[in-house]
Amino acid sequence: MARRSRLLGTALAVAAVASVAVVPAASAQTQRCPRFWVVRDDPAADFVAGRYFRLNFAPRISTLTCDYTYHVFRSYLYEPDTHTGWAVQPLRGELRGQLGKRFVKRGTNGRVGFDVFAPAPTS
Repeated sequence: MARRSRLLGTALAVAAVASVAVVPAASAQTQRCPRFWVVRDDPAADFVAGRYFRLNFAPRISTLTCDYTYHVFRSYLYEPDTHTGWAVQPLRGELRGQLGKRFVKRGTNGRVGFDVFAPAPTS
């Protein structure tokens, strides 16, 4: 019960903010989504509290919306061990080394998914 309460609190703590990140496009079409905050650290999902960006990628971006990937990510924060339909991987390419994860829809050969990442610190 305590785990469920903590996870529910974490899931509800993800707040959308109307702003976008500037990220170069990959070979697939990309869509920048509103940034959001993870309000509390979630060690089970391996996300620390902070601001994150989301970048959707797909051959036809209309197949993947910001609203849909928001709910997928929120579901992952709620219960990362039972998340189905998506493979969770380390970030790659230009995002490698940043805080975050890549979510790839199973059965799409890695062509449909989204990256969740924290912005690089500025000096």
